[in-house]
Amino acid sequence: VSDATVDYLNPLPPIRKAAANVTFSMQRFDFAVHSGQVGELRIEEGSVNIWDIGAPREMLAVSALVRGPVEDALRILAHPRLKLLSRVGLGVEGAAGRHATRLRVTLPLLDALKAEDVAVSATSNLSGLALADVLNGQGISKGEVSLRVDNRSLSAQGTADFSDAPARFVWTENFEERSALKRRLSAGITANARLRNVFEVDFPEYLTGPVPSRILLEERRDGLQTVTADVDLRQASLTVPGFDWTKMPGQPGKGKVVVVLKNGTLSAIPSFSVEAGDFRTAGNLTFRPGGREI
Repeated sequence: VSDATVDYLNPLPPIRKAAANVTFSMQRFDFAVHSGQVGELRIEEGSVNIWDIGAPREMLAVSALVRGPVEDALRILAHPRLKLLSRVGLGVEGAAGRHATRLRVTLPLLDALKAEDVAVSATSNLSGLALADVLNGQGISKGEVSLRVDNRSLSAQGTADFSDAPARFVWTENFEERSALKRRLSAGITANARLRNVFEVDFPEYLTGPVPSRILLEERRDGLQTVTADVDLRQASLTVPGFDWTKMPGQPGKGKVVVVLKNGTLSAIPSFSVEAGDFRTAGNLTFRPGGREI
């Protein structure tokens, strides 16, 4: 077969200019794919298998190694036929970078095909990744990421600049509605004033300067977010009002804080602790709705 078009899941864009060797019997077709393309995405190798021909539930599986622009791949995942991007709150606009992806799609050949009948799995390596809106309205750039996604979950790990701050991260997104935990993100990042402001935890009257941090964010389906941060205060300036005490940059210090947000708005700081030289403190803060008053 040469210069073929494969309409594998209408109305998703079909595979065009496909070349393959084919073997078949009364019960199945097997295509060993050598090349093909979907827009700017290039298929380097793959297979199309149709089996149980003549049975009540005939099956189709498409697998491929695909390379190309990240934006083109995301447009397929965002297509209303799959709706995979909407599950994680990501968009296509502003996406950049390149990827190499091993993809597999399995589905029954039914006239009345439902989205839940389609099994999708993919593993990707992404380079130069940029996305406009990843978390709290902030995007990433310069991403070097490995990614796994299927109908149940998405997991990714790697490095990227988040809100212009370099980070190393592990991200898991759970698609299953029965799970209370929707998102889990752990990262190592240096929190500057801009990044602290993104999460509404910037208090310049108490803390200034860069703060290397290990952060864990967990988000529930009810909109409740919990952020836990272990921080290194050596490079920061820390002031305690009412005690005439200040830790200057360069002096050792560490801290831990737990922050609770509801639908992106600061709700409470259930616990915090700081150790810096001869100073130690621990406590908690609550905030009035719609404000930041203690």
